Amino acid sequence: MEYRRRFRAGETVFAQGDAGQCAYVVEEGSVDIFTRAGDREILLATRQPGELFGEMAIIDDQPRSAGARAVTDCTLLMITRDQLNQRIERTDPILRMCIQVVLRHLRDTLHRLTNDGARLDAGPPEQLSREAREEALDAIRLEQELQGALDQDQLVLWYQPLVDLQKGHVAGFEALMRWRHPERGLVPPFTFIPAAERSGLIVPMTRWAFRRACLDLKDFQDAATHPPTFMSVNFSGKDFMSPDFLDAIDETLAETGTAPQVVKLEITETLLMHSPETARQVLGACRDRGTSIAIDDFGTGYSSLSYLQSLPADTLKIDQSFIRAMLNDDSSRSLVRSIVGLAKGLDMKLVAEGVEGMPEAQALRALGVDYGQGYLFAKPLPRADMIEVLRGWQDPF
Repeated sequence: MEYRRRFRAGETVFAQGDAGQCAYVVEEGSVDIFTRAGDREILLATRQPGELFGEMAIIDDQPRSAGARAVTDCTLLMITRDQLNQRIERTDPILRMCIQVVLRHLRDTLHRLTNDGARLDAGPPEQLSREAREEALDAIRLEQELQGALDQDQLVLWYQPLVDLQKGHVAGFEALMRWRHPERGLVPPFTFIPAAERSGLIVPMTRWAFRRACLDLKDFQDAATHPPTFMSVNFSGKDFMSPDFLDAIDETLAETGTAPQVVKLEITETLLMHSPETARQVLGACRDRGTSIAIDDFGTGYSSLSYLQSLPADTLKIDQSFIRAMLNDDSSRSLVRSIVGLAKGLDMKLVAEGVEGMPEAQALRALGVDYGQGYLFAKPLPRADMIEVLRGWQDPF
C-alpha cells in the first residue's frame, strides 16, 4: 500500500459524504477544508505542512463531514484507520470518551451550520460507542473510589519476606499495596494499580506506602532473631517524573527516622526504557542519598547491557517466569545462569522471584543467588501476621 499521495492544485483529496479510509498529514503544500450549505461553499480551515486532517471519519466511522481540496501542489502522508485506531484503543478510556464527545459536538455544529439548525441524524449521543462509554464510566468510578480509599485509610500494606538463600534467615521485605474495599473486600493490586497510574493517584499512594513501610520495618527488626536489613518499595514512572520526588523521599526518611541504607527503591525494567535519561539522573540522586535501587522483573524488558552498566542500580530481581521454568526448561535455566553471571560481574545482588518449591531454592542457592522470594518461604501477609512469622522463623534449608 502506498502511504504517500501527491495532489495537484485544485484537485479534490476527498469529498463531503465520502467514507473515511485514512487521515492525512500535510508534508508539502496546503489543503483547504470546506463544507457546503446549499450552493454556498464555506471554508472551514486551511491545513499547512505538519497539520493533520481527515481524522474524524476514521475515528467515529461516520461519513466525511467536509471536503478537502489541494490549494497548491501538495504531498500528503497517509495514516490508515488501523494505525490511528490501534493508538486510540491503547489510550485511557476516559480520554477515548472525550474524543468521541468532541467529535459528536463538531459534527452537530457542522450540520447546524449547513442545514439551518438541523441536527445530525446519527441518533442521540448515548447510542454512540456504548461499550467505550461504559468503560470510561467504570474508570471514572474506580478513580473516585481510589481517591476515597486514600482519604479514608482503606489502603493497607502486606509484606513478603526476601530470604537469604545462603544463611536461611529473612534479610528484608517487599511492601505490597492492597485495597480493603468496604463492599468488595480485599482488592488485588492488578485491579487498581493501572487506574492509579493513569489518574496520577499513584503518586500520593506510593508516598503513603513508602512512609508506612519505613515505620513497619522497625517493628519487623524488633521481632526477628536476625533483624531484616532492608525494605523494598515499588515506585512507578509517574513517581519519578514528579518534580518533588526527591524532596518527598528526604522528608519521609527524616520524619520516620529511617536510614537511607535500609531502603530499596524498586523499579521495572520497562520504566527504565521509557525514560532512560530521567531514570538515570533521578536514580543517581537516590543512590547519592544512600538508598539502594532494585530492577524488578529483570529479563522481561529490552534494556541493553551497556545501559544496565551505566545505571546506579545494585540489585536485580529475576522474573518469576524464568524461576518457575528453570528446572524443566533448558533455555530458562541458561538465562538464569547468565543473569547470575551478569550480576556478579557488575557486583550486584540478586533476588529470585516466585520461588515455590525446595528444588528451585536449592538450585538457586547452588548458583549463588543471594535472596529468594516466594510462597515456599511465605506468602504476602499483613504487618501483624508477618511479625508472628518472624518470631517463629526457622531456617527453611
